Amino acid sequence: MLADDPGLGKTAQALTCCAHYRKRFPVLIVCPNAVVHNWAREIKIWLRDGDKLIPESAIQFVEKKKEDARPSVMTKFVICSYAIAKSKQEDGSLRGADFGVIICDESHELKSPSTQVTINITQLVQDSRRARDGQVTVLLITGTPALSR
Repeated sequence: MLADDPGLGKTAQALTCCAHYRKRFPVLIVCPNAVVHNWAREIKIWLRDGDKLIPESAIQFVEKKKEDARPSVMTKFVICSYAIAKSKQEDGSLRGADFGVIICDESHELKSPSTQVTINITQLVQDSRRARDGQVTVLLITGTPALSR
């Protein structure tokens, strides 16, 4: 888990972790809808494929329920919102998906274990673990502290 104040580089830190787990690609990034394209921009800044930038074709956006969220052979990153991830998990279209790294940005969205978003994201992680024989890295990122009572 990466938890720090906003603007201190949590996205860059998460992408650096992704670089370490490069052999486990593809990566699923689940984030608020407002920052989906920011993640793509940051990927292009912080990550390389050998000595080259990550090509645009290696980044797949899933912004509508009709769009396929399963990574293609060339895909290194799939980026979608929490609502889309929840919908795709509910309709079964992500079942058995082969994500080796899953990043949940603004993970305070998952703080209540009884919400449908949390249940579906947890199931998505479990499905990926089954597809990868347990070899899945999950990064939770938040800039919003969850206060305990």
